[in-house]
Amino acid sequence: MPRYKLNLPNPVELEANSPTEIIRHLWRQLDGRGVLKDLDNWRMSTAENHIRDAGWWSGRSFNTQTNQTFVSDMLNDGLLVQIRSRQFMGKLTTVQELKNKSGEFEFWLTIQEGFLSSGRHKNAFEAIKQAARLFHGPSISDLDVIETIYSGFHHRHSAELPRRPDTMAHAVLESWAVDALTALYKAGKIRTHRSFTWHGLNPKSGPKTNKKSVFKVRSATGFFRSLAINHRKHAKNLEGHRFGLAAFVSGFQSSFENYLDFPTGMTHDSFLFELVMNKFASEDLS
Repeated sequence: MPRYKLNLPNPVELEANSPTEIIRHLWRQLDGRGVLKDLDNWRMSTAENHIRDAGWWSGRSFNTQTNQTFVSDMLNDGLLVQIRSRQFMGKLTTVQELKNKSGEFEFWLTIQEGFLSSGRHKNAFEAIKQAARLFHGPSISDLDVIETIYSGFHHRHSAELPRRPDTMAHAVLESWAVDALTALYKAGKIRTHRSFTWHGLNPKSGPKTNKKSVFKVRSATGFFRSLAINHRKHAKNLEGHRFGLAAFVSGFQSSFENYLDFPTGMTHDSFLFELVMNKFASEDLS
C-alpha cells in the first residue's frame, strides 16, 4: 500500500490506497473529534482553515472540489509527500519495463498455459482487462478481471498478489493493477516480448519463410501492427492501406472470418491464437 507523509508541524506518516483515505487521515489529524458525518462537506467548507490553523500556509488555496483535486493540490504544494521506499522504486522499475516507447503498458500475461494473452493500454488496469478478455470476451466486468487474476495465480503460481481493492474507483483499481503487475512480473508470469513468424496464406511453405516476416512484439496488437507495416513495405497494391493501420488489420481479420470460417468478433489475442493453431503463424520458442 502506498505510504505518504503529511508535512504538518508534527509530520505524520500514513498508508492509503485512495484520495478518500488520505483525506480521512487528514481529518483525523486536524479535527478528529466525534464522528465524521460528511467528508465532502468537511473537505469543501473547513479543511483548508484547519490546515492553516495547524501552521501550513504557502500562500495559495487548494482546489477542494473533489477528493482527487484536493489530494493533487496537496502533493503539488508539498503538504503531502509520497514516500518512495525500496519496494516502491522496485515497482517503478517494473512499471517502466512493462511500458512501450509510447508510454503504454504492453506485455504478455500467462493467465493459462498454452494461450496467447496480452494487454496494451495507457492504464495498467485496462491493459490487464484486455489480457483477460481472451477468456471472458469483450464484455468482461472490472470484478471479473480481478477474480481472473486471483483464480489464475493466487494459489497455483504462488504470486504474492496485493489484497483485493476495497472499491471499484478508478484510482484504487489502477493502484491495485500496478501492484498486481509487479507481483506477476516478479513471479515470471509476464513477458515483455515474444517472437512470431508469419508464414503467409500458404502454411505449408514452412522453412522457406522470408526473414522479414519474423516479428518480436510486446502484444498481439503489436504483432498485427508489425504485420501491417511489413505488408505495406513490400506490397505492390497499397489499396488496403488507404485508411491506416487499424483499418488494414480490421480488414485482414474480416478476410479470415469471411473466407476461412474463422470465428467472428475475435480480440487480437484470439485471432493470433487461431492463426497459430492453423499454422498461418508460429511462435519462436527458442
